[in-house]
Amino acid sequence: MILIILAILYGVFTPLNIWLANVTPQRGEQQLSHVLYWGAFWNAIIAILCFLARQLIQRQTRVCLALGACVIAAALFIVMRTWLGSLLQGRNPLPLTEVVLIWLPMLYAIIYALRESKREDTV
Repeated sequence: MILIILAILYGVFTPLNIWLANVTPQRGEQQLSHVLYWGAFWNAIIAILCFLARQLIQRQTRVCLALGACVIAAALFIVMRTWLGSLLQGRNPLPLTEVVLIWLPMLYAIIYALRESKREDTV
């Protein structure tokens, strides 16, 4: 459930970033437009990874659970890389919000998948 919510969240922000990237050059902010296009790209990648991880974890086999944990870890790495870059450049006004709302659910999904893959009754 958590991964579907994250996939929808990132999926909704993808077209929003594209729309904002189209509007910002009209206000003379070319650099912001470039950042928003890259944000749309990474949001789409994270949405796809969250959905893929959910599908894998739902199968409840050892391999799929471990692979799902790896997929969501890749999504978390992308989120952390983007967060750290924007924090260092001063473009992250609420850094703690993303940590609580995004990182914690992703970490929970990773821990859940890894713990379930270690259970003895998992195929």
